Amino acid sequence: MALVARPALVVADEPTAELDHGHADRVLDALAAAADEGSAVVVSSHDPRVTERAGRLLRLRDGVLSSETAQSRETVAVIDNAGRLQLPPALLARFPSRRVVVEAGGEHVRLRAPEDPA
Repeated sequence: MALVARPALVVADEPTAELDHGHADRVLDALAAAADEGSAVVVSSHDPRVTERAGRLLRLRDGVLSSETAQSRETVAVIDNAGRLQLPPALLARFPSRRVVVEAGGEHVRLRAPEDPA
């Protein structure tokens, strides 16, 4: 991988696909170096090594932004313009019926599974 003239933007689509670990690490090091030198680096990947090294993660589900994780590693869910909230997959599993009760009080909003009517 070569980056010439310190580009303002580097876009890499699955840059580690089909690479052995050593070569993948070299590519990721080059992308990190480009970011350290001031380039904006955007990577699309399913490789967990990429997500471990990223400073900011934007996750898409069904082509829609579903969550954002910054360097603090706090995951923020995204509410779209229609008011839909996409929960991270680990939380989605808590709602097998895909229904939630929304409770608002003070500064907090709570989601809980509905009580089983049976």
